[in-house]
Amino acid sequence: MALLRTDHKAPPPEKLAETEWVDPEYQPREHLSVSTLQTFDKCPRLYFYKKSGICSPNPAPALTYGVAMHKAFPVVLTEGLDAGFEAFKSVWDESLADKKRNLACAKRSLQHFDFTHKGGRSLYKLVDPPKGDIGMEDDTSPYEVPFAIDIGLPIPLVGRIDGLVQHRDTGELWGLEFKTTSRLTSNFGAAFEMNTQLLSYALVLSMLVDQPIVGMMVEGMLVSPTKVDGMTHLEYIQQHHLNDILKWLQITGQSLLACEESMTEDDPGAAFPKDFTGCTAYTNFYIPTFRCDYTNLCRAGKWEHAIRLYNISIKETESGFGKMTKGSKECPI
Repeated sequence: MALLRTDHKAPPPEKLAETEWVDPEYQPREHLSVSTLQTFDKCPRLYFYKKSGICSPNPAPALTYGVAMHKAFPVVLTEGLDAGFEAFKSVWDESLADKKRNLACAKRSLQHFDFTHKGGRSLYKLVDPPKGDIGMEDDTSPYEVPFAIDIGLPIPLVGRIDGLVQHRDTGELWGLEFKTTSRLTSNFGAAFEMNTQLLSYALVLSMLVDQPIVGMMVEGMLVSPTKVDGMTHLEYIQQHHLNDILKWLQITGQSLLACEESMTEDDPGAAFPKDFTGCTAYTNFYIPTFRCDYTNLCRAGKWEHAIRLYNISIKETESGFGKMTKGSKECPI
């Protein structure tokens, strides 16, 4: 598999002839994550491109901003606004700032989150995660729930859940996920109905705690240059949903591992078929808005011929939770 050594930047045209080619070895997975399976299920070839270190040519600050907010939210809930804003700044790089992702916008959003969640206004309270021997070097919050569980495949399903919470009124246990979004309407909550991530996390929590998990709460925060808003969406989950998502995890995981087993040195990408239904949003939703960033690679007769259009991340190792190592945060897998 030929990749460009580009130090994360595509070289200018006049330098293409001088570019050094390398042949990194494709390393089979030692674990699976929900995000990995979602990417593979969307399009196996898309998964292959990302797993090979090929990153979008237009990386955005949204990922880093979201991570910083994930760091801040639990701190605001437990230690207050000032401590939460300091937690945000410990992650955020202001050089990535744009008109709606910057320190000033973050401060306003966190002030709104603090106001709507203190004095008994919050629908939930964070509880300590289940005890276990899974550790993370880059944990975002002490309330995160890391996991590595057996789902009936040769390798485990691993990941982390933003939190485990207790409902303010009923005392029931729920999972919690924080989300930042540029559109916070009624459609935001609808987007999480029958959602593979939420269903998978509810399944995991049901395995880790003794009490029933009623569902998943999604804490949405608007990302906007002028407005602040948030909502807590409740997604109730039943046992038959957990049975169904387990089947999806197993079947999708088996398919991914089968693709890896059938790879050849001459053309490793050929083992991962192109799912053309994922190229645009129109095929699934009849809305001509989304276009896959990797379309140029699939249009080319040989995907290696179009690789110069992309940023390349040369990975050293993979973390225990299915992400690229430091220095390539814009291309998670």
